Amino acid sequence: MRRLTLVNVRHLAAVSLLLSLLICEAVGITQELVYPPNAPKILSDYGDWSGVRGGRRDQEHAGIDFAGRVGNNPYAGAGAPVLATADGKVQTARWNDQRGFIITIAHGRDADGNYLWTLYFHNQENLVEIGQEVKRGQRIATIGNTGTGSAGVYHVHLYVYKGTDARFTPQQNGQFPVNPHEYWVDGPYKPTCFDPAREYPKDRIRLTLPVECAPPEKKQ
Repeated sequence: MRRLTLVNVRHLAAVSLLLSLLICEAVGITQELVYPPNAPKILSDYGDWSGVRGGRRDQEHAGIDFAGRVGNNPYAGAGAPVLATADGKVQTARWNDQRGFIITIAHGRDADGNYLWTLYFHNQENLVEIGQEVKRGQRIATIGNTGTGSAGVYHVHLYVYKGTDARFTPQQNGQFPVNPHEYWVDGPYKPTCFDPAREYPKDRIRLTLPVECAPPEKKQ
């Protein structure tokens, strides 16, 4: 029964992704990604069929893979900070053979009534513990390439999960991954660098990037 439920949850996530893409295509909606030039690049985006090394996946990507640092050196991100994308509480901080060192943060209930979690995979080292309260922009781990699913590439894999139950047990409660691009502070498809001097919304859960942006270039 447990195996059947897990398959159904994965099927639901795949159907949800397919329907969202079909609806956008049917009504002529296109979302252009507005990406900060000073942010580490996306190696594999949500909905991509290609992996971090360019090979084809067996299913569409349900998360986003970010390089650790700005630039094209695939090893430069090693040891760079992984940042909490919003305030929350650490729910898991452990090892997984495929995903390496992982962290799950529970962010509470969003304005629409659903609960949100963010997950961070392939960390070199976890810097937080289960039950610890974290703040947006806090260093929670370091960029790594741990776990068989990392393909040996230094990066952080970000998942955003939503569900109606406060307990994070996707196999039982029908929670499924959603498009992280819908949850950025600056708006959909506008990934947002963390700025410690900025005021962030309190009435809804919106995210900043899980990687550190370089200082923006000053205009002459």
